[in-house]
Amino acid sequence: MDRFSVIHFDKQRFLQSQKEMSGDHFQELVKVNFDQFFLFLESQDLFYRFETCLRKIYFFDSAKLNENQRSHIQNHCLHPFLQILEGESAYSLILQIISGLKSDVKGETEIFGQYKKFHEDYKSQLSLKRRSCYLPKHLEQLSSDCKYLRDKHIQNWGSQSYGSLSRKLLDKERPVLLLGSGQLAKEIAPWLSQINKKFLIIRETPKTNEEFQE
Repeated sequence: MDRFSVIHFDKQRFLQSQKEMSGDHFQELVKVNFDQFFLFLESQDLFYRFETCLRKIYFFDSAKLNENQRSHIQNHCLHPFLQILEGESAYSLILQIISGLKSDVKGETEIFGQYKKFHEDYKSQLSLKRRSCYLPKHLEQLSSDCKYLRDKHIQNWGSQSYGSLSRKLLDKERPVLLLGSGQLAKEIAPWLSQINKKFLIIRETPKTNEEFQE
């Protein structure tokens, strides 16, 4: 497992750092062009991205890094919100994330659904792109371990999805504004249309609108 590696970008912590920093410290932070760094990673066949609203994670096989790739990573992973992990520490972090233990709603289930979709997309592209042959067994094992963890330990935690929590907290009598047309919006919009006639959906691109209507 020593070769199993991840680059983990914590979006929430990054935004908090921006708010906390000022003056020279902030100027030093904005000099780091993370967008270019991510574009570099995605231009390499070695890295594969899994992204959520709070995190951006790149899986890779550390044994296949060349000196240029290693240099790029080391130059950027000096910030508390951008870290590189290998082996058991990498595996442990990802397992906690996809099990919902790192989410604001502890034990929530949406993140595992996102991971399963990512895993299916990864497997479908193995034959199309030259991906590392080392990763699949660990990505598969993560799914199995997450299912075991949820079945044996993450039970009776109350509402374990953002959709069920929204349905619990929303006032049926007051107007509701639904921003975006992602998975959560698709999950709760039909329910809202039945119990609340005063809700408005603000969607994104025309393509997304068509998908949402379907």
